[in-house]
Parts: sequence; C-alpha cells; structure tokens
Amino acid sequence: LKSLPALTEVADALRCEKEELATELRTLQEVARRETEVKKGLQDVHEIDMRELKAQISRDEREVSRLKKLCADREETERALQEALLKSERRFLQRQTFDADDDQGGTFDTASESGFSELSQLDVGTTALDLYITAGRLEERALVDVAPRLGEAPHIFITTILVEFLNFDVVSTEAASGLHPRYDSLLSFSPIQLTDQVISCLLNEKGARKLRLELQACPAGSLNSSTLGYAELDLLPILEAPTPMLAGSLPFSAVGPSGLQVASIDYKVKWRRSVWADVLKHRQRQAVGVT
Repeated sequence: LKSLPALTEVADALRCEKEELATELRTLQEVARRETEVKKGLQDVHEIDMRELKAQISRDEREVSRLKKLCADREETERALQEALLKSERRFLQRQTFDADDDQGGTFDTASESGFSELSQLDVGTTALDLYITAGRLEERALVDVAPRLGEAPHIFITTILVEFLNFDVVSTEAASGLHPRYDSLLSFSPIQLTDQVISCLLNEKGARKLRLELQACPAGSLNSSTLGYAELDLLPILEAPTPMLAGSLPFSAVGPSGLQVASIDYKVKWRRSVWADVLKHRQRQAVGVT
C-alpha cells in the first residue's frame, strides 16, 4: 500500500489532468461554436448571393425581352417607313399628273397611267368624284386643347382626315405629323349613277351635295384618337357650272360651341367626268314635265 503523501500526489496529478481536459474541452467547444457561426455566415452570404443572382437573371431576362420588343418595333417602323416612302413616291407622281392635267385643261379620263393607273373606267351615265388633299395647317392651340383628352404631349401627334360623301364608305387620307402636315392623298367616290333622282338630290339637298370632313389626331404609335374639328365642302359650284374642278383652302371648326378655326387644308375636287350636261338635261326634263 502507498503512503498518504503518495496518494495525495496522485490525486493532485489527477486534478491537474482533469483541469487540462476541461480547458481543452472548452477550447474545442469554442472552436466548434466559431466554426458553426462561420458556416452560418457563409450560408447567409451564399443565400444573399443566390438572391442577387436570381434578381440579376430576372433583370437580364426583362432587358432581353425589352430589346427583342425594341428590335421588333424598329423592324415594324422600318417596314412602315418603306411603305410610306413608296406611297409618297406614288403620291408625288399623282400630284405631278394632277397639276399637269390642270395646266393643260385635261380631265381625269385622260390622266396618264403613272398618275391615275388605278382609277376605274366609267360607264355611260356615271361619274366619280375625286378629292385631292395636299397640305394642311394646324393651329397649335388645337393640339394643346386635345392633349389632355389623350394624355400626350402635343408635339408627338399625327393627324388624318376622314371624308364622307353620299352613301359611300368613309375614306381616309394618309397620316401626317406636325403643324404643317402633308397629306398628299387622292380620295375617290365611285361610281355615281347620274339618274334624275341622284341629280335632283345633289341640286336640292344641301346635305347630300356636301363632302363632310373630320380631322382626327392621335399620339404616334397609338390607336387612341380624338376629333380636332369638322369641315364641309359644298359641291354646288361644280354642279351648276361647266367647270368640273374646284380648288381652294378649307377651314376646320373646333368641336363644341366655340366654333374656332383649328386647321385648314388645301384641296382640289373634280368630277372625273363633268356632270354639267347631265344637269342641263335633267332641268330640261323637269321643265317639260312641269309644262
């Protein structure tokens, strides 16, 4: 058996080892805690990075969609501009032929193929009314007044003119922009049967012998339009005279009670075949019938 001092020494050694083990255990626990915190921090950073990456991917996808739409819009705009260029070239040729016919005293019946190749032939007892609208002038206040109704700035508007006559379908000019638009549009109402009933209607009913015009404006690239003003063109001067053509400037009045002038256009209107002889025959038949 060991003596008491020896046992005491062994007990002290065991206590020291226990304390060392406890210290080492605490150190290991601290290291494990720090590793857990670091791991959790790295996981949080990873989650943040993933969220940012997903957000960036979503932004990139939206940007790609926007660019695709932009490319498609530009292609559509380019196509529309090409079509507009072709139409402008055709209108330019039409305008040259129209002016040449006026200078030479000609009529639409003898128009050249380059200017009026699409005009249909007229049967006996029929005619057609052709309206040629060239330049327009818009009052700036008209666009300012209509802007609140469309929610757009007035400088991005395009305008077009709708025309009605008798029971024909409504026709429209080309669209044009700016305060000095160039419509350069040839509009035709054909065929018109020159019966006694039609001639009597044109001579005696003011509403029947008038061209009704409506000036509309809309923001570029939008279908949301609003009416700027109205105008009427009385055809009586070319019904009761041998001259088949009438030219001048036509004012448009504002919508509403004010009646202020909001725009004007330059125009030429012409019977494709003069109706003067038919009007005289109609009146002769009326006179014979009365007597």
